[in-house]
Amino acid sequence: REYDRLFLEKNLRISQTPAPAALILGQSTEFGMWRITLMSVHAPVVEYKSVHNFFVDCSKIYGKLFVRSRLPGDKIHLAGHNSGSSLKKLMIDRKIPRPARQDWPVIADEYGVVAVAEFGVDARVAIDTDSRELFFIQIEKC
Repeated sequence: REYDRLFLEKNLRISQTPAPAALILGQSTEFGMWRITLMSVHAPVVEYKSVHNFFVDCSKIYGKLFVRSRLPGDKIHLAGHNSGSSLKKLMIDRKIPRPARQDWPVIADEYGVVAVAEFGVDARVAIDTDSRELFFIQIEKC
């Protein structure tokens, strides 16, 4: 059962959660059915709203960037919103099917969540008027 739908399958598909993977500058990284590309750009940029393309301030990143599945207790304070929320709650609110949630790409650094596909970037790493060196993260379904 998936919200208001019922699925009957002859063979059960058992999907495994993709392993965390480092994001390497200038390269694409496969994560389940997703492809994440990390590029470096210099400010100023024309920021545009997209659910799969994010700019983050390099100076606000702790350690290396990597992609992983969501973990229990993961939270994100989306840039432009008043408060944070758990990824679990956001995924339920947006009606992301339970089997898809384990494969959903979460971009993180050593401090925590940086960005989530189809949700946005965390306010902690969002660009501002002082941002000079930026990462451009592109997330697309394969």
